Formats: sequence, C-alpha cells, structure tokens
Amino acid sequence: MTSTYFEGLADANPLARRGHSRDHRPDCKQVCIALVVTREGMPLGYEVFAGHRVDVTTVEEVVETMEARYGMAERIWVMDRGMVSADNVECIRPANRVADGGDARA
Repeated sequence: MTSTYFEGLADANPLARRGHSRDHRPDCKQVCIALVVTREGMPLGYEVFAGHRVDVTTVEEVVETMEARYGMAERIWVMDRGMVSADNVECIRPANRVADGGDARA
C-alpha cells in the first residue's frame, strides 16, 4: 500500500481525500494504491482507495478482488505491520492463502 498526493484541488476525483500522508503533505489530498505483483515482481493488479482509507481496512477487499479476477490460487500475501490484524489473518487463512507480514504486536 502506498499513496500519492495531488498538488491542486483534485475536485474531479472523488477518491482524493486528506488522510495520513506518507509524503509529509497533510495539506494535499491523496489516494491510496494497493499493488499486487507476481512472484517475479511483475504487476498483476491494483486497487485505488480513498485517501483517508486506513491500510488495515483494505486487505480483505484486495484479496477478494484479486481472487475474483484471477481465481483461487496458493498465494503469498506480504503486508507490513500497518496492515496486519487478527481479522486480516483470518481472511487470508482459508483456501491456501499464506500470510507473511509484520507482527501486529510490534
């Protein structure tokens, strides 16, 4: 998950919102982007979320969207500790999903 900000009003983009700015630009609207890659690191898919969306709330939607597009498969989902939660681990457990991520207790 990453974000990118807009240097303008961004009124035409309904997803552009103020949120936690990884770019240290709280004055700018932003969108959050989730990128899914293959084992080789090639882009497979992406999702764009509203700029005020909290990372931990995106995992289930990304997993379900990718599986709807590309089918069920044994995948490794890599997340940082900002995305790990008990609910997200439970979402990933079934159907040969494998979680690899930061320790939620850290």
